[in-house]
Amino acid sequence: MLRVMDDAPWCPRRSNPPAPPGASARGAAAPASGESSPVGGTTPPARGAHRSARARARTRPRALACALALVLIALAEACAPAAEEQGADEVVFDAETTLDGPVVLPLLGGRLPRVEAEVAGAGTARFLVDTAMEVTLLDAGFAKRAGLPQRRLDIDFRVTTGGGQQQRLQHVASIERLTLGGGPGEPSATASALHPPLADLAALGDLAQRDEGFDGILGQDVLGDWALLFDAPAGQLVILPADDLLHRLAAHLPTGMACEAIALQGGDRIPRFPLVFSSPAREIEMHVDTGSSRTCLPLEVLEGLGAGAGTPTEAVTLAGSEPRRAWKVEGFPLGTQRVALQVEGTAASWGLLGYDALSQRRFVLDGPGRRLLVAVEAGGQ
Repeated sequence: MLRVMDDAPWCPRRSNPPAPPGASARGAAAPASGESSPVGGTTPPARGAHRSARARARTRPRALACALALVLIALAEACAPAAEEQGADEVVFDAETTLDGPVVLPLLGGRLPRVEAEVAGAGTARFLVDTAMEVTLLDAGFAKRAGLPQRRLDIDFRVTTGGGQQQRLQHVASIERLTLGGGPGEPSATASALHPPLADLAALGDLAQRDEGFDGILGQDVLGDWALLFDAPAGQLVILPADDLLHRLAAHLPTGMACEAIALQGGDRIPRFPLVFSSPAREIEMHVDTGSSRTCLPLEVLEGLGAGAGTPTEAVTLAGSEPRRAWKVEGFPLGTQRVALQVEGTAASWGLLGYDALSQRRFVLDGPGRRLLVAVEAGGQ
């Protein structure tokens, strides 16, 4: 029997505060100790900008992030069509998904959760599973080598890091079908009619040199319809239908294991919740970001806690490297439990609950149910 305990003490607010001014969509990325690892991050998306989000003139989806923190922004800017390719002034960032049963995927190892997927017409590709990315991205080099159809974006579409740097993405690819799992006699999860923006993911060389690179980033346009069980101890990701979730989870967690539920805010697909500080009194919006190798908090908050000057570090992002400072924290709250990690300070007004914290427990992101379930394990209090 799986037990769920509600109301983690570190997120007492149930109401949904208004989104920060100018906030709109989301992102990805973060670093690691002293050398950083790309990918992970977030920004609150605009209300109602979830599943059928379109990037077109006068439409502004935006995604934020930390260290690979990607903030997707769509602004109006028509460009003259090039003779050699068809331009796109409207793109639907919305995949058609199917799931015919629980899909168990091995994690490829490293500091971030990566899985393999089959891309129609391109073969096997490695994808980072980034819960803080609203839109799936694909490496431009991979798309070119695979011969995937591409279109130029006739809108100003940018990726912004948690430090405020931006990189414009000018093309999108077309993927007819992406399949997760589906071996002989096994269930599969699929996404069809994908239009991922193209980015230079190979620029994240620090990860690639450690055999931690990836060909794409899976965002919420693919992941948002499912419940995702991240089981780092077992080295696997389990994709589950969101209906009757607790009954389904019982088959994939140790017998008798309890989970506590953290309610997620907002009506969009970005998983976020409030983290409350008592001294000084302040509430920070945290984004559940498996694409970030490091948990991040606003620099001003960390400095206000009197934690000292921190240790210099560097974050690798799509826009280049960003100097940061990191603080060692022995009792960072993960629900009612406490974990030890290094927290990185950023210039952003929001925080990222990174994979360094999340992977210390089994956890489930239930997007449709708007909750984060964290397993309560022995010695976790």
